[in-house]
Amino acid sequence: MTGIFSNMRYNKESGDLNGIEVFITRSIDGYHVQFQSTANGALAPVLVSAEVDPPYIEFVLPRIPHSYSGKFKGKVSAQGLQGRFESGQLVDGKKDFFLKRKASYWQ
Repeated sequence: MTGIFSNMRYNKESGDLNGIEVFITRSIDGYHVQFQSTANGALAPVLVSAEVDPPYIEFVLPRIPHSYSGKFKGKVSAQGLQGRFESGQLVDGKKDFFLKRKASYWQ
């Protein structure tokens, strides 16, 4: 269940950083998600608790200006994180995502 899932990339044409990165970790308190998105550059990462029933995950993001918020439900696999925002604020109206399991953009 743990890992880094990302579609974050640098766009050479526009000079912008685009995408989302989700880092799922586990602690003695359960599972947590670090969520980061972009809007004219990288926004500050947000850390929230997650509900996990392998391979499914749910988390709720607080309202973040120019970013996503609300309830996310997804499924984790060896290939990545497939899921959707079921409620809340969207960016570009996009609800559904597939984020590949891979190294962080920042590494």
